[in-house]
Amino acid sequence: MAGLQDIITAAADQIRDTLVTANQLDVQVEPRWILAPTPLAIDVIPGTVGRDPETAAFGDIAGGYFLTVRARINTPAFDESYDILLALMDDNNDLSLAAAVADDETLNGYATSIDLRDFSGLQAYERVDGSGADLGFQFTVLALPAQS
Repeated sequence: MAGLQDIITAAADQIRDTLVTANQLDVQVEPRWILAPTPLAIDVIPGTVGRDPETAAFGDIAGGYFLTVRARINTPAFDESYDILLALMDDNNDLSLAAAVADDETLNGYATSIDLRDFSGLQAYERVDGSGADLGFQFTVLALPAQS
């Protein structure tokens, strides 16, 4: 069975391949919480609710994994970064973050399927060190792990 780290890493790799490699976007994408984001950062982290018991199958402890995919900006070039953030939110834009995640619904074979949910609007994210806040948005991905 695919593990949580495998699924998170595959989701981050897929986002990086779509946004950085294919669209030449200058963005930091990590399969972990980015404590000090660059001007534009996307992190994939475990969700605030970790598992979905409703998707548990025979022999499965607790069902699919919830992930949080979060995009944040922290830059003096606010207007340009703000426009990119809106493009990431727009399903009809080549830079759509949701489309990047959904590009391969198996996350390179680590999931049997994914479901995107709970899209936020723009919101402030307080920095862990208390030095201010970043602007961004997030959504939840339910990933059902692939069985081996």
